[in-house]
Amino acid sequence: MENDNNIDIALRLITRINQQNLDGLLELLAEFHTFNAIDRQVSDIDRATAREVWRQFFNTCPDYMIHLSDVIDKGETTILVLRTTGSHLNLPLSTEFQTKLIWVLKIEDNLISGLSIFLDDNRIREELNIY
Repeated sequence: MENDNNIDIALRLITRINQQNLDGLLELLAEFHTFNAIDRQVSDIDRATAREVWRQFFNTCPDYMIHLSDVIDKGETTILVLRTTGSHLNLPLSTEFQTKLIWVLKIEDNLISGLSIFLDDNRIREELNIY
């Protein structure tokens, strides 16, 4: 992975989540990284904790899929615009698919050191300078 760019790493992340490839996913994460889901506070977690969190998520949501619509490399961050289906929300696929999300990845030394998840709205697009 030493010659990968941030977009390669971001695409690999999505593929490994969609495949529920836990070991492959963990290879992409820094030993210590931050995670911020929509209504949660930022958490600093280590790879062992991430293993347990993702394992539980995959067990709870065996049909979870990320449907990527855009990848934007901003240097220090890589932004993914996407929709999901099969999440813990237990919504009909067509309902869940209507909600657009923005994932912001911080990538350092070819490893993901931060992941923040936001609902896609004009405020967050302005903050991230994406249109």
